[in-house]
Amino acid sequence: MQKRRLPTEEETRDNLWQPGHESKLPGRFLVAVRHPVKDLLTAEQAGAIGVEFLRVSDRMYKAGDHWSIDCTMDLMPKMMALLRRRIMEHVPDACQALHVAPFDLTNVSMSAQLHHHQCKTEWFCDASPKPDAFDETIRMGFTFFLHSFPKMFTDGLVEFHDGTTVEPSHNCLLFTHPLQRRRIQETNCYSGDLLHGRWSVTGCLHGPAPDGYGELADRLLG
Repeated sequence: MQKRRLPTEEETRDNLWQPGHESKLPGRFLVAVRHPVKDLLTAEQAGAIGVEFLRVSDRMYKAGDHWSIDCTMDLMPKMMALLRRRIMEHVPDACQALHVAPFDLTNVSMSAQLHHHQCKTEWFCDASPKPDAFDETIRMGFTFFLHSFPKMFTDGLVEFHDGTTVEPSHNCLLFTHPLQRRRIQETNCYSGDLLHGRWSVTGCLHGPAPDGYGELADRLLG
């Protein structure tokens, strides 16, 4: 049996660039593209966001195999405004790294997520979190990781389809391509306290889709 070859970085760039490039490979064979940013906030700012999450933990609800809090501006106005501002400072570099065409921002959606003991998230992509749902206005996804010190969990890695993994490191931001499939591996916690889980702020940057983007997405997502 002939072994299937993974695409090169150049082929991946051509497959993902929006618009103007025809897809050559289905999404499950794409080499991972991502843009990490270390130390997004000061240590005090990152800690303050964690405190805010605990303050509004009564708003938490079950979302699949993890827990979620809708990060609305009226719920945590100062912290969300700070986080949004710092994220936007890195968008130009992220567009270049992820091969996403520049876009006019129309909305930023964010939610806090808690992956506690044995929580995981199956394969998904930002533009199509469910098989029967697709949002072409999502131009880029992001995840901001938080955890307590000492760290009280293991695993919970972000895994891309080619096997690339990203450690959920405290105060680090990860930009992702909206059509790139990934999953969150099962988290193993040493404590039952909410504070000691794998916390993150996940979200999407929205903007008008370029011409032909829907057809491109259909080919890439298979």
